[in-house]
Amino acid sequence: MNIEVMMTIITSDSIYGKRKSKTHWCLIKCRRQFLSAISMLLCLIAPSSLFAEISPERILDGISILAHDSLEGRKVGSASEIKAASYIRRQFSSIGLDPAGTNGSWYQPLEFTERIDIGKENSLVVDGQKYILEDDFRPLKNSLNGSFKFDQLVYVGYGIEQDSMEHHDYERKDVEGKAVLIKRFAPDDDPHGPYANHASLDSKIAEALKRGAKGVFFFTPEGEDEDMPALRRRRVSEKDIPIIFLKRTIFNQDRPTPEALAQSEFSGNVDLIRRKNTGINVLGTVKGGKVGADERYVVIGAHFDHLGYGGKGSGSLYAGSDRLIHNGADDNASGTVGVIELARHFKSRQNDLDYSLLFITFTGEESGLLGSNYFVKNPTIDIEKVSLMINMDMIGRLEREEKGLGVFGVGTSPAFSKYFNAYDTLSDFKLNTKKSGIGPSDHTAFYNAGIPVLHFFTGSHQDYHKPSDDIEKIDAEAEAEVLEFIAELVDRFANGKDKLEFSKTKDDAPGASPRFTVTLGVMPDYLTEVKGLRLDGVTEGKPAGIAGLLAGDVIVQMGGYTIDDIYAYMTALSRFRKGDSTSVIVEREGKRIKYPIHFK
Repeated sequence: MNIEVMMTIITSDSIYGKRKSKTHWCLIKCRRQFLSAISMLLCLIAPSSLFAEISPERILDGISILAHDSLEGRKVGSASEIKAASYIRRQFSSIGLDPAGTNGSWYQPLEFTERIDIGKENSLVVDGQKYILEDDFRPLKNSLNGSFKFDQLVYVGYGIEQDSMEHHDYERKDVEGKAVLIKRFAPDDDPHGPYANHASLDSKIAEALKRGAKGVFFFTPEGEDEDMPALRRRRVSEKDIPIIFLKRTIFNQDRPTPEALAQSEFSGNVDLIRRKNTGINVLGTVKGGKVGADERYVVIGAHFDHLGYGGKGSGSLYAGSDRLIHNGADDNASGTVGVIELARHFKSRQNDLDYSLLFITFTGEESGLLGSNYFVKNPTIDIEKVSLMINMDMIGRLEREEKGLGVFGVGTSPAFSKYFNAYDTLSDFKLNTKKSGIGPSDHTAFYNAGIPVLHFFTGSHQDYHKPSDDIEKIDAEAEAEVLEFIAELVDRFANGKDKLEFSKTKDDAPGASPRFTVTLGVMPDYLTEVKGLRLDGVTEGKPAGIAGLLAGDVIVQMGGYTIDDIYAYMTALSRFRKGDSTSVIVEREGKRIKYPIHFK
């Protein structure tokens, strides 16, 4: 029998049926052992016809190294990040990839703002009266450093200018070369309403800059929580104007209204200390062996950073007081090793490929998609040749019986839609697909650049962003199956003479994200399809945990709001403020249980 035909029969999943029973997974393991034996035999006969099998053993070994305590959680900009990057580079080199980083190296370094501190020289004077930092004002994270003086401001209401809504806060107002005074939020409080995409501070700053403003001062309308925006390090984009948040203590009997305040003289100084650091992307390529293969690229990527030791501002959901390493075995050593395994697989088939591949492990995903955004803006290959981006984030804990596999971005190319619409009849994975190309992982940067994306995710769990996300909970056999599926999809969508056609998608949640001032302290289950919001985890010490909610509960009502899905949940949560009390109804084992909730 022809060797290729024999290998096709041996590797066919169809003889085992659907991927649902434990028996099936035992058969897969037996099949792998058989394949290893037959591969050794066939190597002696026709080594050129074989390709590298994806190995659960190598997956487990790789995750064990990346998620070891010695790498201290792989925080971006740390010495442990350099250790992890060096390991990935050695793997890429041993596989035979070509370096694809900056100046022909394996690495692409990038500078980022690690922390923003308030300096000692911040001041604000209004009509000769001095005000106090933090008590009365605070410079925002993207403000220009330096002194400022304005004889008066121009009050522009909410600072929204939108023809489609017939809302014109800038109408007949000349702000060129002047500073503007803007109310926070929007005319209505609907997080999915027509103003949702225009209510953020960043949107209002952009509108003011477009009109030539030389300063922006924000204040909070009465009746709203006036907690000042935090000086987060994420997505810092410094502007060339002073941007300052004012508390309502600025108003007094001489200037009780925004219109009166705008007639005042403002002067002062902004002093922000931006602490810089450097992160590293790791990149390697496989050039297809067929003619024209270098005209189309597939990018296969995953982030390799995690949270280090956690702590305030890191994103950790750990509630304990001990300083513990967050090893991130699933998030995202699993995806990183997936990149390495797929690199090995495609390198072994290099001569037969009519497309090329870029393998990249991103840094700084946990700090705001730093590595992927930097690469898209500073590509080391011709990004116009990229036909498809594959992203893997948390692919190591497939729950075989219930959730299956999340595949997001299926609406970003017509080719995806056609395939996945017929998927149930073609294969045996249980998929949860979403059309949107936008999400909290590195594929978003590529989608925003007009590139079709597919993002793979085996689901959230109670160990997410906690020290307990460790190697013993990884299912390497299941991850190998996921990687084989991804390899099949790359072949399906990368073959052909033309790049994939790109399609824009609507975000799965219409409008901008709701504005939250409280948290329930739960981890939503993004993959199980139920009416309501199923919980993957509950954080100790937060309102849900204090009340008695448990992982596996399905929230069906919050106060007077019916919860049909995660978007209904977000809308309901955005209505509550600190100090509010309400109730939550959950379904548990066929019963409905009501719990009192107090938002601290």
